[in-house]
Amino acid sequence: MTVWDYILIAVGLYVAFRMGQASIIALLKEEMRERILSGRTSNSAVRDIIDIADSEECEFRLERVHNQYYAYAKGGEFLAQGQDFSALFSAIKQRFPGRSFRVNPKDTELTVEESQELIRAVVATFGDKK
Repeated sequence: MTVWDYILIAVGLYVAFRMGQASIIALLKEEMRERILSGRTSNSAVRDIIDIADSEECEFRLERVHNQYYAYAKGGEFLAQGQDFSALFSAIKQRFPGRSFRVNPKDTELTVEESQELIRAVVATFGDKK
């Protein structure tokens, strides 16, 4: 056997391992959803996880402290910070690629000017998809 044979075997094993992980995760996700929908669990944290996994969208809130903006997920997880909304959303996009976020308008104390800047930064960073 040559070195390339060993590399090919290693790549094949890795791909098989990752496919196995993905299939187990899909089965566990379905099982958790069934338990939640049937009422066999009352853990609200598990419901939140399923909601995020299903929608791939995370609601977050913004805080302004002096000249910095901070973004926190609904559960309190720190997402990113920036001196302006463009820097903040760029950091979020880089840290969480492929995940969608939305700002809860009730959880923010932005001025009208800041709200307009927020909209411009969202469109500039993520495009006008929604």
